[in-house]
Amino acid sequence: MERSDQIGRYGELLFVMEAIKRGFNVLYPDNVYGYDYVIEYESKFTRVQIKTTNSINENRRYIWNITNKSLGSDVFVFIVIDPRMFFMVRENIIKQRKIVFAIPKKNIDNSYLNNWNIFKH
Repeated sequence: MERSDQIGRYGELLFVMEAIKRGFNVLYPDNVYGYDYVIEYESKFTRVQIKTTNSINENRRYIWNITNKSLGSDVFVFIVIDPRMFFMVRENIIKQRKIVFAIPKKNIDNSYLNNWNIFKH
């Protein structure tokens, strides 16, 4: 899996399967609004932007690029394909970090890792 669009689609499918498995309703908007999916939980809606990577950089960090086009969601989900990890982060934290969101391969911040409660408001 080399192309970034394939990596992105694969990450989205991983997210959707895991969200459904955990009891969330997943909605896919028809138009591009700056988010990929909407999670519904107990009649509350959260706009979600998915970013996926399958590699680390020379500083041993997972890196995801964020463009202004990506903004407009409530939560970003950063996915590492192998080993499979989901990092859930509120958009206001992303805006503070600007263009790139990086997580070191060692000493991962567990407050973001598999933070599925972020969708339960």
